[in-house]
Amino acid sequence: IKNPGDDFTFPEDAKLLEIYFPEIYDVDANFIRYGDYTMLLDCAGNQWQQVDALLTKLGVEELTYGFLSHPHSDHMYGMQHIFAKIRPSEFIHTFPEDYRYNDIPAAKIYTALHELELPFRYATDGEKIPFGDVDITIMQRPEENLTGNNASAMLKVTFGECSILLTGDIGSNTQEYFLEHVAPERLDCDILKAPHH
Repeated sequence: IKNPGDDFTFPEDAKLLEIYFPEIYDVDANFIRYGDYTMLLDCAGNQWQQVDALLTKLGVEELTYGFLSHPHSDHMYGMQHIFAKIRPSEFIHTFPEDYRYNDIPAAKIYTALHELELPFRYATDGEKIPFGDVDITIMQRPEENLTGNNASAMLKVTFGECSILLTGDIGSNTQEYFLEHVAPERLDCDILKAPHH
């Protein structure tokens, strides 16, 4: 909306990209929907009930994807609760199952996925996630042994001429890396979600 004070309506048959940020504090989650495509990006740790309430309010009964930006408890520990109720067709992760940081094993989320018998796959920097007319590209600092928040995977979401960069928990080191090593057009966006909650 170029001028938020203007009255406007979308045409009744308009194709809309929706991105929701649930009412949560000090944890992270986003829900993305375009037509029949849906994605839950992270899941609010111990505040997953708010995510559940949002999905219920929106009438969401199916998820195309679950996506984890990085395996920290404030992003992942609600997923098994949501996925037990609403199963994604596919879970996408960017960390190996044996990844550990500060004794937080990523295997906890993968154990839950195995128990729920959910299909999941490993994805890397530059891969695209099929989402209809929406371009969703994974952006992740491609360095081995990178740990913690700085290893977060970001998602660049582009729809038509508009784009948003969902940054996970990347810290200043990774922000500087992208500014120094990545073409500016890859980072160019209309909306930047501030990193780390």
